[in-house]
Amino acid sequence: MLGSNHCKDHGQTTPVRRYVKLDDIKKNDVVKAIKAGMGKAEAAAVVGVSRQTLYDHEQKHPEFREQVGDAQRGAVGAVENALHAKALGGNVTAMIFFLKNRSPDQWRDMKTGEVVRAMEARLRPALFRAMETAGISRQQLEAVAVALDDAVNA
Repeated sequence: MLGSNHCKDHGQTTPVRRYVKLDDIKKNDVVKAIKAGMGKAEAAAVVGVSRQTLYDHEQKHPEFREQVGDAQRGAVGAVENALHAKALGGNVTAMIFFLKNRSPDQWRDMKTGEVVRAMEARLRPALFRAMETAGISRQQLEAVAVALDDAVNA
């Protein structure tokens, strides 16, 4: 934490770092704050220690690091459960967000080029059959294929 010292010779105030120990009570308060959804820096500030003190303590004390990790996972789990409840309750935005994050291969946003390529892949065989049926030459079909590739990859 920062305090200040007053310099008698120059009349200036200079910051002085005061080290505050992270005791068991403060550790419990940090864990509670993180469970409530605070980040590590905010939780450290609430108990009156620096963010660096918190990080250093996690490095030196694996059991505390595990408690902090459990608290973070618990906070995320609570939000996931709330999101899930909203999605099941018919909130369309929550449904979309949930599906995009839980099943991204099926529910991801597609870029325009991806949509065009997917449509082109489905339509190309039918287009070529229709063109052949209409009596279009192989050379003309190849020219159309090149034009389609250029349009899709543009």
